[in-house]
Amino acid sequence: MRYYYPIIDSPPVFIPPQMNGESDGNPGGRQIAFRPLFRTVTDYYKDRKCFNGFWEDYRNGGEIPEEISPDVMALFTKIRDTIISNPIKHIGNSKSDKFNSIYQSDKAGLKIPDDAYPDPEFIMENFGYFYIPAEVSIAFEYLGGSIISGEESIIENWAEFSHKISNNKSNKAVNTVPKADILTLLVTEPETKRAVDLAKTFYQDAFREGPLECVWSGKIIPDESKMDVDHMLPFAQWKNNDLWNLLPAEKKENGNKSDLIPSRILLERRKEIIIEYWDRLYQEHPAQFSKEISISLLRKPFAEQENWKEEAFASLLQKVDYHIDVRGGYESWDPLSS
Repeated sequence: MRYYYPIIDSPPVFIPPQMNGESDGNPGGRQIAFRPLFRTVTDYYKDRKCFNGFWEDYRNGGEIPEEISPDVMALFTKIRDTIISNPIKHIGNSKSDKFNSIYQSDKAGLKIPDDAYPDPEFIMENFGYFYIPAEVSIAFEYLGGSIISGEESIIENWAEFSHKISNNKSNKAVNTVPKADILTLLVTEPETKRAVDLAKTFYQDAFREGPLECVWSGKIIPDESKMDVDHMLPFAQWKNNDLWNLLPAEKKENGNKSDLIPSRILLERRKEIIIEYWDRLYQEHPAQFSKEISISLLRKPFAEQENWKEEAFASLLQKVDYHIDVRGGYESWDPLSS
């Protein structure tokens, strides 16, 4: 959804993201399987802040309006079914002469009820996961972030392919679109400033009850003028504005940390205050906090978590280990060692 939305919703230029010969305004011709459903959703949100409005409703504490929710659910289901029946099924077939030779999907045949509501927790619980062999996973880990970003990455090649399609003179219904423009759309992130503002307001209000403790140094933050709201896992490394990832820090300490990833040792040393802030955020914003931490850390519905704090913290440590030890190229940070 995040990659396709800006491309589908890119007037006045029609961009064929992946299918050679796809053209605009030709319902009977070749089309990406989910473009018609996608356009229903993007058209609905044109007067509702477009991509940002959709993402606020879906992901950042809002709710998909009742009149469009069936179409959003149908779109999600169509995307899932298209992925399962095409790339997941066919990739590797030319080498192994069998389907699903690399990617396998659980819940592939699960029927999604027509009246289901497009909530992130429902999607996570019912749409399933896909799996790859261990040796392929090791190859991905070796390649690291370069497979997503860089001159030979998936995104770079996607932009190049779409540009070449749009530049195909035989397809008169498509205007030539510069590769740079397509690349810009592919890396577009929905504006989530609202989530950061919500956390900032929460901590500002908390000062009425007394000073706060810096999540990293343990020093007392006397008032809001000395506080920054810090992304525990830097936004530059992981585009996440969930409440659990937004904690108060001294301005100076936040500046020292910058876009570095806190070390496992630091997180374990500061575990008590991190969990205390999580608990306070949950008490103040239970619906949003539980939804976000379920999706990003717990990976299953919040209602099933009896010991959610410990499980979420363990997942946080795993993410830190992944970025530093597996994905590579990311430096860890600890104020005691800097």
